[in-house]
Amino acid sequence: MQEKFSRILIGNVLKSIRTEKKIPIKKVAQNMDVSEATISQFETGKNKPTNEKIALFVYRNMWANI
Repeated sequence: MQEKFSRILIGNVLKSIRTEKKIPIKKVAQNMDVSEATISQFETGKNKPTNEKIALFVYRNMWANI
């Protein structure tokens, strides 16, 4: 149960940041080195990104634009 909650929470945060910053799903997928389908799975809580993929998301989609 806690694992499912964690997947959903992380997915919601990723999607929220992506949509707020108006970053296309295709660009996020490229920056995280995964497919667009995988990003969709992350955002819907069907799959959970590794810590490495989360770090790539933060670095390439947030800090790189500062």
